Amino acid sequence: MKKILIAFSVVVCAACLNAATFSWVINNVKESSGSGNNATGYSAYLFLTAASGNVESFVPTATITTLDAVIADLAAGTFSADGAYFSGPIGSATAGAAVVATGISTSFGAGDSLSGFVVIFDSSDYTTAENYMIAKNASGDEVLTATWTGSSGAKSLAFGSQAANTWQAVPEPTSGLLMLVGLAGLALRRRRA
Repeated sequence: MKKILIAFSVVVCAACLNAATFSWVINNVKESSGSGNNATGYSAYLFLTAASGNVESFVPTATITTLDAVIADLAAGTFSADGAYFSGPIGSATAGAAVVATGISTSFGAGDSLSGFVVIFDSSDYTTAENYMIAKNASGDEVLTATWTGSSGAKSLAFGSQAANTWQAVPEPTSGLLMLVGLAGLALRRRRA
């Protein structure tokens, strides 16, 4: 029995050491007021656009997978962060950098990959947010990809520092609805003509 317990412990330790980890990181999100100061009390949500291999069994099915879907849901007032893979309020009055979320799984293997983008709100609760931004890395990329070369090691979607001038106003549901009605009217008018 003792030998079995020792063997089991060795297997568990080996699995932990070989675990492939995944994290997404955002640094220095600036206030939406444009002051250039680091924001506090904001929230960020990662949405996956794609996942391959064993990663798919680890990742919940996302309801939002495109930037266009996020914008459309914001305009319609139906946005929900329930489809986010990792989410949580972040930000600090003293620290400019934050690791937003980290997941650990032994199911990641060589060739497995995932891609995603992050939406940041200027409130710890997106339902009360007045502004939002799509996170970008230093190269201006909005969608980042992590690919594993083996079943161990750490991968990160590093979005880096976020500039204050990239905030956009969250559209009001009424204006979004009026826009949709107007577009529908134009489409009907063109069809009749």
